[in-house]
Amino acid sequence: MSSFAGWLALDGASGRLPGPDLDRIFSQALDGPDLDPARSWNDDGVLFTHRRHVTAPEDKADRQPRHGNGSPLVLVFDGYLINRGELMQALGWPGEARNRPDSAFAMAAFERWGEQAVSRLLGDFALALWDRRERTLILARDGIGQRPVYFHQGRDFFAFATTPRALMALPDVPRGLDESSFARFLLDLPTGRGDTLHTGLKRLPPGHLATVVDGRFRQCCYWEPDYERRLRFKRDGDYVEAARELLDQAVRACLRIEGEPVSAITGGLDSAAVATTALRHLPGGRLTTVTAIHSAPTMNLADTYPDERPFVEAIARMHPGLEPSFLSGSDLHRWDERWNEMFLRTGMPWRNVMNLAWLGPSRDHARSRGARVLLSGVLGNFTLSWSGLEGLPGAFRRGEWPYVAREVRTLAAANGHSSAREFWRSVLAPQLPEPAKRRFDQFRGTQGAARWLRFSAIRPDLARTLGLQAEAARQWHMPIVSTTAIRRPFFATLQGSMDAMGLSRSLHGLETRAPLADRRLLEFCLAVPDRQYLQSGITRSLARRTLADRLPREVIENRQKGWQGGDFFHRMTLQKGAIEEGVAQLHRSALADKFLDLPRMRRMLADWPADRADAGADYMTVLHRGLHCGQFLRWLEGGNG
Repeated sequence: MSSFAGWLALDGASGRLPGPDLDRIFSQALDGPDLDPARSWNDDGVLFTHRRHVTAPEDKADRQPRHGNGSPLVLVFDGYLINRGELMQALGWPGEARNRPDSAFAMAAFERWGEQAVSRLLGDFALALWDRRERTLILARDGIGQRPVYFHQGRDFFAFATTPRALMALPDVPRGLDESSFARFLLDLPTGRGDTLHTGLKRLPPGHLATVVDGRFRQCCYWEPDYERRLRFKRDGDYVEAARELLDQAVRACLRIEGEPVSAITGGLDSAAVATTALRHLPGGRLTTVTAIHSAPTMNLADTYPDERPFVEAIARMHPGLEPSFLSGSDLHRWDERWNEMFLRTGMPWRNVMNLAWLGPSRDHARSRGARVLLSGVLGNFTLSWSGLEGLPGAFRRGEWPYVAREVRTLAAANGHSSAREFWRSVLAPQLPEPAKRRFDQFRGTQGAARWLRFSAIRPDLARTLGLQAEAARQWHMPIVSTTAIRRPFFATLQGSMDAMGLSRSLHGLETRAPLADRRLLEFCLAVPDRQYLQSGITRSLARRTLADRLPREVIENRQKGWQGGDFFHRMTLQKGAIEEGVAQLHRSALADKFLDLPRMRRMLADWPADRADAGADYMTVLHRGLHCGQFLRWLEGGNG
């Protein structure tokens, strides 16, 4: 884990130097837990600043900004590469080169292949490269998007950084709210690929490379998933064998870890797959795991289970080398209260700040054990443990009727209703065109947009004025005619949320590595036929069969989902006084009054349930998240310190 920032003069004056305080501004604004002191380089109207955090053994030898080996290149790099062996072979490096840091691999790749190098780098990374001879700046970001890059193009300068904070610290970068993006954030609608919540900042989309030459900015996509490719193996077991091989490869590649290896684990398939697979490949055969649990009553929610402990303990019995730690998320954590510090460190509000704080004690425990890296099952629900239900409409349209009929019958039996109802629910209804779905919802007395607004703190009149209510309805009513039709927008949404994973490092000091986001595994899972994911009425069939050799039966056969933060109303009750005070403060904010449904938030406070069973999830999504977003607006206005 590292952080970097840079500044480039655009006026063509090669002798122009950055301002005398710019190095200090970047050094301070890039600060985070356990980062080394800043190292900087400047020359000919260019400044690069880098702060290192050692998370892999090879990082100890890293010195950035890195200069080319006889080339005019200068590089700053934040990342972790997973295909170092392939790169060594392609570069013709000797075996001892395995001790070189990842930035050395990236530099050598650009010296050999130029801009094409970025497509050869696998892993999660962000980088900036300056060519002193051609006076060209290159920015690049990995295809999944686990490490962000932000930039600002001013009248006579261009600046970039791995965090909004570093750019917002510059006096010439405007500090203002991108109102359209913020409204979309409140409704969980995707923003423009390069947009942020700040008027002065843009973000480089995942899988993109950008160049700045003579003041001209050019951006291109170098990788995106191929949603149409399909694999055809002879036997079902061949898919399982290939998935296991790729899973082992992906996890092994993430185990160059400095400090104690620690893995997050729940009773679900994804994090358990990562933890148990890592245990197989770690020297010593020991792995600490952290699990957040409830120590207070939770709200009941259909098809969920409240307690991860029994499943994790079953996994530990199967794998004695696992050393589980259970941390209560029910008590208040610093990220329940220190929101201004969060905004200062990351420059953004959080979609689910309640969950972030609920997981806080487990992250703190990992840090207390000396961990610098946390293994995670992030993106597993898009790759290995894809549900498969989404493929039934497409199978029906392709004429695969025996398969559809068989799955409908078994799903109906498992769900306890008729085959006709299951056929309508799983096959026909998802395919209805948007107008037909909307009319059907009107007939039933439900509205797609109303469902979205129910769980958003946005003012309904503002959502209508901006056309977002209609867009929310269209997204809710989007017809599913194939797996691609749902996977493409789902992946774009996931990529949009990956920025938060990178920025969270400045909150917990942990680098998150997600083997299930391995691009090789992702491309394989996209190419696997739909019917491998849904078999005999069993969703996530590929994951369940793949993991049958490493997870106990009770985990493999569990159809419910764990509900993280299910004790949210207990934690909100502990903060009720602070919530009341915070909502009162929002009435003094012009931006909060413009965007948030403050009357509804006041009514929710006045109608505070006496019993947690009467508290709907909108207390978390509207009142708590609305307050968090409102405090972010006050922070932007300078009204809360």
